[in-house]
Amino acid sequence: MTNGYFTMHHKAGNSRLAAAGWARSGAVLVGLALITCGIKCIDANTAGKAVAACSQQLALYDQCGGDGVDCKGANCTDGPWPGSCCTDGTSCMSLSSTFWQCLVGPWSLDPVPSNSSAPLARRTTKPSNSSQNQPSGQASSDCSLAIPEYGQCGGQDNCPAGSGCDDSPWPGACCPLDWACIRGNAYYWQCVAGAATPQPTFSPVPSPTPASPDPPCSPGQQGCSTCTPNAMACQYCTGGHYLQDGTCIACGEGTFAFGGKASQCSPCRVEACGNCDRTNGLCYECQVGYMALQNAAGVVQCTECQAGSYAPRYAIQCTPCPGGCPTCSSPDGRCS
Repeated sequence: MTNGYFTMHHKAGNSRLAAAGWARSGAVLVGLALITCGIKCIDANTAGKAVAACSQQLALYDQCGGDGVDCKGANCTDGPWPGSCCTDGTSCMSLSSTFWQCLVGPWSLDPVPSNSSAPLARRTTKPSNSSQNQPSGQASSDCSLAIPEYGQCGGQDNCPAGSGCDDSPWPGACCPLDWACIRGNAYYWQCVAGAATPQPTFSPVPSPTPASPDPPCSPGQQGCSTCTPNAMACQYCTGGHYLQDGTCIACGEGTFAFGGKASQCSPCRVEACGNCDRTNGLCYECQVGYMALQNAAGVVQCTECQAGSYAPRYAIQCTPCPGGCPTCSSPDGRCS
């Protein structure tokens, strides 16, 4: 969560919510309509109309929309994914154009007029250090730490320098008056309006433990075709690479490897070949003093130039030595 707009604020009672036409159960916000996902889903291809099935599972971290991060084959636009529904008590909120997330808490939403260029949801109350609420909800004069965007006040991710990265509120991070620092998971605590204690008054949506953003091995990475089951090392390499200690290493000029579990690269398959296809060893450039000739099968063979002729690298024929030179040297034809 780095950019974008994200607004939620507390309103006392449900009557104002009902009057405004908003639902408190699982929902997706599209335009000015909030559709309860516990009953129906939003399909972006039907202009925000409800459909009867939730056909798509939520992505990692309960992502439910956006044009990036983990778009599961849906239309990758800045909006909820077709067929993606949040669970009861949560709503699909825009954190940025690339990431919408099912979020839970005692919130209501302010509609944005349809002719407005503003995002669908925006912050109406920003945590500030002038408030005298600690993350625990207790008064304190030590509000030394600026609260980051989205009201994060603790956890192991995005922690400001010097604050510590524990599964707890950050020292010196204060929420606004009548707000409290609530634990979402080990990585993210957030200032929540209307919470009297630091413990949630609701049941957070279970979140998987975030995986490493860059696993040690992924297919297609650095010449790897197949990783070990735990993704800690490569098991098989692509052509042009050999396997060494779980890592695929590219072959150098004049060598090749078929990939798989090859333990080293081999010289090109044609004698005097200067360079070859590094995945199969077929020659396409001959060394200095040799000319490249194709046989009937189209395979390049390297043939040495006879006395009185020379050839630079990559030559397809030998060139006679300059006049008066019985012999000359490759690659430039200098008399010898």
